[in-house]
Amino acid sequence: MNKKLIIPLILGVVLITIFLYATFFSSSNKVVLEIKPFKSNISMPDTTILKVYIENSGSMDAYMCPGSNLKDAVFDYISDVNKSTTICELNYINSVVIPYKGSLDSFIKNLTPISFAKAGGNRSDTDLRMMFKTIMENHKSNTITIFVSDCILDIPQNAVHFFGNCQISLKNIFNDALTKNPNIGVEIAKLESKFEGYWYCGKNREKLSNVKRPYYIWIIGDVNILAKINKTTPISDVILELRNIVPFRQQQTFLLILTRRNILSITGTLSTLIF
Repeated sequence: MNKKLIIPLILGVVLITIFLYATFFSSSNKVVLEIKPFKSNISMPDTTILKVYIENSGSMDAYMCPGSNLKDAVFDYISDVNKSTTICELNYINSVVIPYKGSLDSFIKNLTPISFAKAGGNRSDTDLRMMFKTIMENHKSNTITIFVSDCILDIPQNAVHFFGNCQISLKNIFNDALTKNPNIGVEIAKLESKFEGYWYCGKNREKLSNVKRPYYIWIIGDVNILAKINKTTPISDVILELRNIVPFRQQQTFLLILTRRNILSITGTLSTLIF
């Protein structure tokens, strides 16, 4: 670069720096950041539907042993969330959705390998892509969806290509859901439970005893409904075996006003990806 251009450029940067320091950081001129609460215009739906899906594939059988932490945690959490909803729909899911017509009490009590087998569907293979596609197609703006699964994939020989394809499929499924409802949010909770039985990985299996294995609870719904549920029923207060929780949502834009008294007013926006 020409030296004649470099010197004025440096001087310009120095002058701008001095101006910004004098404007914002001078002890005689304070920057004031004010946070003013405002009344929200968000309206909640008159009817909120709770849809529960518990995967009943073969890999879930070993979680249904005596003293299962999974059954206690799911029963506890769904019972509390159900207090904030109008309708509760209970389902098993694998290759198809299998509605359960009984009460929540009997649903949890009947979470056994025998009841899983009787419920039917394809229990030998787990296709998370098809399960999520079905779940999200049945999801409405006034729905809270809870999906319980070990999230184990049936891995074919070419695992690298399979994982890439699965990731893209899941992204497309949730992108379609966001197109229908841009305010949708997802919370994924990782938990642990007593596990007695066969652990599956693709076509391989190993019998495990007296161990704990991870499983996951997905909570999907409008972020305003999720916020209400999180306020009344924090999952961390209900479930003792919680190991981690990760929330996701679309970008949210809100107003930020930064004012230096009598001199400068700046209006801008900030964005957040999670809540």
